[in-house]
Amino acid sequence: MYSFSKKNNITIYLISLSAIILLLSARVLITQSLMYVFLLWNIFLAFIPYGIGLWIQQKRNNLSKIKLSFSLMLWLLFLPNASYIVTDFVHLRLSTPNTIWLDTLLLFFCSSLGLLLSFSSTYQITNTLFSKSNSTTKLIWLFSIHFAISFGVYLGRFLRWNSWDFFHYPFNLFTDIVNRFTHPLHYINDWSFILLFQAFISFSYYCYQYLKQNTSNF
Repeated sequence: MYSFSKKNNITIYLISLSAIILLLSARVLITQSLMYVFLLWNIFLAFIPYGIGLWIQQKRNNLSKIKLSFSLMLWLLFLPNASYIVTDFVHLRLSTPNTIWLDTLLLFFCSSLGLLLSFSSTYQITNTLFSKSNSTTKLIWLFSIHFAISFGVYLGRFLRWNSWDFFHYPFNLFTDIVNRFTHPLHYINDWSFILLFQAFISFSYYCYQYLKQNTSNF
């Protein structure tokens, strides 16, 4: 019986990270360019919500409501970074015929690792907070989380906001967010991306959840 245990998850993540470093090193050697080195930073950011989620899972019973709320806020603030890597495929437009397949493979590994970290973290937080809740409550929670992820990815990719800008420029960030909700017709293309990306995240997550809950011999 194959098990999606924490140990197995970490092994998968380390193998994926090793493959990414290998591919990135090969690209640097072949092209003499550091173009995609930024992916290592994006991967680091993707690990932050996973680490916070593990910490919350381990300390849940010892955390006050204030500490738990603050920890969840940090977790949610950094969570979109894990899925954001999917949008890095936009950089393929800069690839040459000699590097396009290497770049595609590199971005595939990075985005896959980012999604796995995001889904694993969301799964563990959901089970930690809602282990005794009904399916409707979990569904509403997941819908909200997936929307927040999609909106966060939009803020990062199109408006170039970062997670730490929440602390550096809270007023400007808040203004941009409010404008999207108060004048939605002015941002039809933006909302199209947000909702389509949410559909993608939700579908992918439920596939992950199904596999996690229905593993079998193979």
